Amino acid sequence: MVSKIVIVGPPCSGKSVFTLALLSALEDLGISCSFVDLDLWGSTFLLLSGKESSTERTKRKETLVVTKDDIENKLKEFQDISDVLVIADGPGKISTDLNTLIQPAKLGIIVCRIDKPNDLKKWRNYLEKHGIEIIGIVHTTQNTTESVSMEGHIEATITNLDRDNSDISSGVHSFASKLKSLLGV
Repeated sequence: MVSKIVIVGPPCSGKSVFTLALLSALEDLGISCSFVDLDLWGSTFLLLSGKESSTERTKRKETLVVTKDDIENKLKEFQDISDVLVIADGPGKISTDLNTLIQPAKLGIIVCRIDKPNDLKKWRNYLEKHGIEIIGIVHTTQNTTESVSMEGHIEATITNLDRDNSDISSGVHSFASKLKSLLGV
């Protein structure tokens, strides 16, 4: 069975940093998975992977025009991956384009800052409206102890999801372990 997971949340919540850390933690557990970057408007992965500087990213975001063909091509890429586990990093804005891009996903993880509960509510409602089962909620913060629990879905508080810090925290490793158990992979 193929599990396609979309990771969503508002801008600057730590989605992309969490996604990269989760991919690494899953790899540490021996789980191979594919990745799709759904953020056609402002990919943080190009920045995090060193393929683009902050200045280049800002300039690209200011001049980029995303076409319907771009969206359809990205949707096809997401649809066509048949690996056992596929993780997609979504853009930070709810839109009709996002509605299209997330279609292959049946599972979702929400990443939101702990001090922004209304953002969490908005993204929870969005995923539920689109029939995507929420399997994880990640509260991000700089000022507390990490925690991860599972009762129906994985609930975590993760600290220091900083673009300049590539360390994988124990909280992310614990999240990955619980995700492995939840998905049976």
